[in-house]
Amino acid sequence: MTAHVPTFVVNLRKDIFRREWMESQLRNEKSLAVNFIDAVDGRLIGEDYLKSIYDRSFVIANEGRDFTRDEIGCSLSHNKIYREIIEKDINFALILEDDAWLSPNISDVVLEAISKIDSEEPAVILLTVAKSYLSRPTVLRCGSYDVKLAYQAWGTLGYLINKSAAKKISEINMPVRYSADSWWVFRRHAGIKIMCFTPILVIENSSDHPSIIEAERSKLRGTKLTMASRLRRLKVKIIMLLEVYLWIKPFFGIERHSKGDIDCLASRLKK
Repeated sequence: MTAHVPTFVVNLRKDIFRREWMESQLRNEKSLAVNFIDAVDGRLIGEDYLKSIYDRSFVIANEGRDFTRDEIGCSLSHNKIYREIIEKDINFALILEDDAWLSPNISDVVLEAISKIDSEEPAVILLTVAKSYLSRPTVLRCGSYDVKLAYQAWGTLGYLINKSAAKKISEINMPVRYSADSWWVFRRHAGIKIMCFTPILVIENSSDHPSIIEAERSKLRGTKLTMASRLRRLKVKIIMLLEVYLWIKPFFGIERHSKGDIDCLASRLKK
């Protein structure tokens, strides 16, 4: 009997074209049990309710600015999936956003990874670009794909998550205190093993479905941050530089996904 991977697709109900795009890609993926999740539209949340589900004072102290409504909605949408994973006792799930462009062999690779990884240790495996990852060790081999330990990574376009990790993130991010893609924070403060596939399996379909959140974030670049936030960011940067140059590079090596990795998958998908 073929195993079925619980697969959650984050989609705003009004974005019918994006839903159809994902349905067309997933239609023949028989080993993925697909469930479309109505995303939370942060722009529609009332101020009174927002106070109960969003820790504004923590975010401003930590980030130096308020989250955009889209960032809040994104975190709430992923938290919604985590609750379902916990309530339905799902060991591993695949989470995709509705602007994801999927490698044609995604289900085979995902099934193999799930069969090989410990489901008890809190774990996330990113299917998208990681800014940097450790060259050694290779955590898993899935055919021609390796799973490596991610160091710096952003984005929630596509990833595998187990129940243990879903619980850990829910504990520290409800009410919302971090963006949904705060993988460095979740590794540091929740003890989650953050990994990534190389080569990558998912890229953003930015031409047809540009990211709303990234568009909102780009408007905020250059926003003046609080002094406390700037000092915190400087501290984190120093810690990371020391960690990379004194520990990671000498003993493990460090690599990054490049634009070439994205272009390689894009060229395969366009054929």
